[in-house]
Amino acid sequence: LDKKKKGASESSTLGVFFILLSLVMDGVTGGVQKRLKANMKDVGVTPKAYDFMFYTNVYMAMVATAIALLGGEFASGLEYCAMNPKVLSLIIKFSLCSAIGQSFIFFTVAHFDPLVCSTVTT
Repeated sequence: LDKKKKGASESSTLGVFFILLSLVMDGVTGGVQKRLKANMKDVGVTPKAYDFMFYTNVYMAMVATAIALLGGEFASGLEYCAMNPKVLSLIIKFSLCSAIGQSFIFFTVAHFDPLVCSTVTT
């Protein structure tokens, strides 16, 4: 029972790597958002929560689409959704829940600070 499989060790290492990468990217994102807020303030523009949310989601949709296309998963994903309409309704429900959660996150970033958002959500 105590023998560890090689695959489990590799996936644990990969999992730790992704957790660390997530923390690094969280820090980078916070710094970029803070600098963006400062730059916009210098030109007299106050970014709203939905501005941050819109542009972040547009960028991430482009990245996800590119990865799906490059990985050859885009067409098969569309085909799967066409064959399983219930999945599409679940995706829509998940997207709505995500949008509600993001509203709170981007409100915190826009009105307070990215560090406050990281502290609250962690």
